[in-house]
Amino acid sequence: MKAEGKTLDELFKSLEPTYGKLLHKIEAPISTDSEPEMIDVLVISPEMDRTVCGQFERFIDGNPDKAREILVKHCVKHGLDEVLGNNVAFRAVSTFLIELLPTAKVRIKN
Repeated sequence: MKAEGKTLDELFKSLEPTYGKLLHKIEAPISTDSEPEMIDVLVISPEMDRTVCGQFERFIDGNPDKAREILVKHCVKHGLDEVLGNNVAFRAVSTFLIELLPTAKVRIKN
């Protein structure tokens, strides 16, 4: 697949210096078949972006589809049109991004 005249690997290499370990190449299913066709998607983890995490948390209880859309639109760097245009891919990618959200625990000291 190409994005802006670049292959997925070329795009990954060009974004890697900026995003480092936050950048991920994934495959998302486009059907619920036992062996579904997959699309290549390039995403960045939302974990370092407080604004995106805050927007997601703002909508997750009242409008979960909007919350998922916020993550997908911000974090997908390649394959966005395919993900937004396919319900199965949208759910799969948004679930993956939700799993990447940080969940650190604090320790009680008293």
